[in-house]
Amino acid sequence: ELKLPIVGSQIVGLVSLNALMATAEYYIHKENLMVLTDEQKIMLVIERLGLNSLDRFNPQERIIEYALKLNQPGPLLSTRLNEFINSFADRTNYLGGSTAAATNAAIGAALGCMGGLLTYGNKKFESLDSIMRPLIVQFHDSYQILITLIDQNAKATHKYQTLLKQVQSNKKSESLNQINNNLQDSLNKLIEVQLTILRQSDNCWLPLSQLAHHCNHEIIHHLQTSCRSLASGVWSINYTLKKNLTSVTDKAWKDEKMKEIENRTHCTENQCAEILEILQSRIL
Repeated sequence: ELKLPIVGSQIVGLVSLNALMATAEYYIHKENLMVLTDEQKIMLVIERLGLNSLDRFNPQERIIEYALKLNQPGPLLSTRLNEFINSFADRTNYLGGSTAAATNAAIGAALGCMGGLLTYGNKKFESLDSIMRPLIVQFHDSYQILITLIDQNAKATHKYQTLLKQVQSNKKSESLNQINNNLQDSLNKLIEVQLTILRQSDNCWLPLSQLAHHCNHEIIHHLQTSCRSLASGVWSINYTLKKNLTSVTDKAWKDEKMKEIENRTHCTENQCAEILEILQSRIL
């Protein structure tokens, strides 16, 4: 009734991250914005709701998940780059090719995201903005998922290898059947994680093909690297999956997964060659 403007607001107590993400999505849709990261979405909500107007809104203290440290990265993602690379040279093989595969695929998807961002918002290519926006979001979501799979895969591999050692050291144990059942369950979960790496990598080919046709020609070399990184990720996880499937006792399940692996790897071979040809044809 007084027609006074609202200059700010305040949240009493703690708030969930999901509530802030939902609020961010409201403003993103309403204002036709492109905001990718959680941090950027939180800052958008703080600004639009005026959460800093009465007192500073510290996300690390006021958001439940951050205050309880529920969304902390895993041990591998928390290490420095040199420590992460050095870990591949250890005598323990719980990282190995599958972790390298997820890493290569994540880098490939991230380079695709970069290629989109270096085209989007550029005055020379502003006619392509409507094409770039969904591609950038797809690549961003893909590499974020692949990053989380790096730690998930390492954790699942470590658990499987620990159970495998128990089987090998308890061959005469009365609980051997239970250990074997746990081993198969652990192996199936590991394979599902690794299949997710394969699927997520494979899902990047369509947006990468679209990007190859329309991207800023000055970043073609980055997309060529993106293409090779994704292909490396797929081939690497292909080898690991086939090795792990040899220990699966359920033949029908094994055959089903093997067929999927063959199809997706074949798709990668064709898509990689096609995209590299498109990019090469655009080099001035």
